[in-house]
Amino acid sequence: MRAAANAPGAKKGTASLPARDDKKFLFMLPSEWMFGKEDVAEGLKVSAAVEKALGGRLMTAVTDFDDGGPNVASVVATVPFATHSSVAAALRSAGGKVDYHTKKRGTFFKGTGVRGLEGSLGRLTEARVALEALVGEKGHDVFLSSDDETSDDATGSRKSHGGYAEGMLSSTFCWVPRGDNPTSRRIFDAVAAGCIPVVVSDDIARYLPFRWAVDWRAMILQVPEAIFAADPKGVAAAVLALPDAVVDALRARMDAARYKLLWNDRAAPTDPPCEANRGNRGKKTPCSEAPRLYMDEMLFRAATGNAEPDAPLCERREGDDARFLDGSAWNAQGSCPPWLAMRGVCGEKAETKS
Repeated sequence: MRAAANAPGAKKGTASLPARDDKKFLFMLPSEWMFGKEDVAEGLKVSAAVEKALGGRLMTAVTDFDDGGPNVASVVATVPFATHSSVAAALRSAGGKVDYHTKKRGTFFKGTGVRGLEGSLGRLTEARVALEALVGEKGHDVFLSSDDETSDDATGSRKSHGGYAEGMLSSTFCWVPRGDNPTSRRIFDAVAAGCIPVVVSDDIARYLPFRWAVDWRAMILQVPEAIFAADPKGVAAAVLALPDAVVDALRARMDAARYKLLWNDRAAPTDPPCEANRGNRGKKTPCSEAPRLYMDEMLFRAATGNAEPDAPLCERREGDDARFLDGSAWNAQGSCPPWLAMRGVCGEKAETKS
């Protein structure tokens, strides 16, 4: 009740949970695929019978869904992916702060170059293919692999912990190309590592969680997929040429948002809650705000009947630009960011279709 009353857009003392016979069941899943995709491990699969049994009383938050989705009616919101364990561990050991002085001025990507075939896109993504142009280029640590080369995979397997996490922790910029769907766990790993996300995914906005609490546009660099595919080296050069003042501003905004998006603020579930460690040795330990934001949003949706992922949760204020707040309206299609235009990267050859 209290969380719902404090949720986005709610007026104090007016929000209330549904009547008892209209009780909502709130779930959080790793992905929409957990509802029954055939190749999901049986222990993780959520049967369609659950949704059928609960009907309209079920409200689900997931990390991602496919293009044109969500395809499962109960999905009402997205939540952050869990941060890569090695990145989270490094952040905890540093007292929750990123030491930017240890970072080199360069870009980083490590992962498979083969993505897009498994999603509704049905073809290789241009952004992943274009990244190959940066392999071996000065200032760009880009390592591509095929799906069967687990050493370059970014999923957090033991073989890949070192290179992937260390690369993000030591780099200034991290490429976040679209994969089988427009979103990626990389954007959350990058923010946790203090590596400015360079997003090459036109429609990522509607997948980003907590848009009512996190100013996403203020801390990422978004590049239209067609522009990057046409001139990856030009875009990469423009990224490295950003003034120090811009880099510092992006970092400050990431710092402000980091713990709103981080789940794993302790090493294991059996460890004492993060709040219990506050004040130890005179230091204030940052704690995850993601659980509170998740509960605030879901309880608010349950109380108000707002089940549309793209619907704004906050009332508009005078002067607000809806494109920055509504995920369905914010995309990179047909645009040229000023920092690319200044470098002459966007041209006729890179124009996207209207």
